[in-house]
Amino acid sequence: MQVQAASLGEAVPRENFDAIIQSVFDSAVNLRLADEDRLITLLISEQYELPQGIRIADKTLSLQALTVGLRAASRGRILRFDSSALTIDLRGASVWRCHVKELSADMESTSALEAWSKIWQALNETQRSRRADLIADELFQEDSVFP
Repeated sequence: MQVQAASLGEAVPRENFDAIIQSVFDSAVNLRLADEDRLITLLISEQYELPQGIRIADKTLSLQALTVGLRAASRGRILRFDSSALTIDLRGASVWRCHVKELSADMESTSALEAWSKIWQALNETQRSRRADLIADELFQEDSVFP
């Protein structure tokens, strides 16, 4: 099954890359790049973007067949997974650029920390109200279990 990527974050490699699946969720898969110590995220979403994300707008797509440890490779801008019929066409996907770094916020200032706290609270409230599969606060709970 081939699906078209809706967008690519600016941090997603444009050239060929190899990766291993690090974690699998209902609407996201984290890929650890083979030559770098960083992740890129395959995300099913109609609106959210990530600087390191590959966004797919098709909400009917299931990622549950992908498993931790499975190898992935992008060649000629087609992302394929070992032992899976799923392929993701990265060609023609728009590039999303995050403008946060242009703000040059001093994260040690009281006003920046207060603003960050309010943004974090709004993010979590939005995720809960939309019944999102993943809630940011839950990533930091000690009793959370993730694959």
